[in-house]
Amino acid sequence: MYNRKIPEIIGVDAATIRLLDASGKNLKLKAAYGLSQAYLARGPLDEELATYYLKKGEPVVIPDAKTDVYTIYHKEAQAEGISSILAVPITVLDETIGILRLLKEEIHYFSTAEINFAMAVAEQGGVAIQRALDYSKLKKI
Repeated sequence: MYNRKIPEIIGVDAATIRLLDASGKNLKLKAAYGLSQAYLARGPLDEELATYYLKKGEPVVIPDAKTDVYTIYHKEAQAEGISSILAVPITVLDETIGILRLLKEEIHYFSTAEINFAMAVAEQGGVAIQRALDYSKLKKI
């Protein structure tokens, strides 16, 4: 089960972690909190404009996911009651391995402090994820 601490500390309603597959092109959902199964199954995020910038290591603030050009699932966001999204890259040694998305029901303009905190959490998470993946590979040898 996804840890609730990050959403509680940052003050968001939901969160997801998606990691890039072996090809480095497609994101796969690995953890989620606060979202319905229908919303999580809405489709891939690989074609979203937000994902393009995230893969380049840049955070993306989406004040209104129901209309924003960075997102493509406007109707699904409306149905889920999602307005604002802060998406940050999960990185290891400046290489993006996934994304952390923090979602709020109301429209919210994330502050520089909130963005920096999320970036720091994602960077530390990236190190932990990479270590776990490396350990898993070593156990198979």
